[in-house]
Amino acid sequence: MECDLDSAVDLFLGQVSTEKGLARNTLEAYGRDLRAFVEAMERLGRGRAADIERGDIVRYLDHLTRAGLAPSSRVRALSAVRGFFKYCLREGLASANPTREVRSGRKGRPIPKQL
Repeated sequence: MECDLDSAVDLFLGQVSTEKGLARNTLEAYGRDLRAFVEAMERLGRGRAADIERGDIVRYLDHLTRAGLAPSSRVRALSAVRGFFKYCLREGLASANPTREVRSGRKGRPIPKQL
């Protein structure tokens, strides 16, 4: 089965919505994260999930860092992309998972305040 990234994201979000029972806000955040990811991949000339490689994922995360996205937002974005590629593998839309072995970096913890 072959389809473009936009269609694959729609299918993934539909599946996650019905099977995982995610909260509406979480589902909307995943949708925003994945739409931004699709736009970035299309700028690189990647129109299908099967076209995306590990280096593309690393470049995308670097772009999010340079854009000033908070560490927690970068972790969420990578989580959405990881879930998307697991879905793509299951559905035969990709033959490899480019997010495998990609690390988002630490989420960062606030410094404890003394009493």
